[in-house]
Amino acid sequence: MIAYYEKETAYPPSHLLPHLAKALGVSADELMGLEKSKKNGRTQDTRLWRRFSQVEKLPPPKRKQIVQILDAFLGSEKTKKG
Repeated sequence: MIAYYEKETAYPPSHLLPHLAKALGVSADELMGLEKSKKNGRTQDTRLWRRFSQVEKLPPPKRKQIVQILDAFLGSEKTKKG
């Protein structure tokens, strides 16, 4: 892949498109701009995802504490709705 960038080609080779699409979690058509991205009508809360990214960088014992807190909160919300 690096060789393709060093050669300054505009596009990656076509045989890599399925792998790139899978890695990015989109279809090949979405990757090439032929189809609009599907988000199920939902917008992503970027503040929340930034925080999750920060949590991922914590040491495992701290991450475990965060997960336990989230599980407790989500469990209590589930019982309220159920």
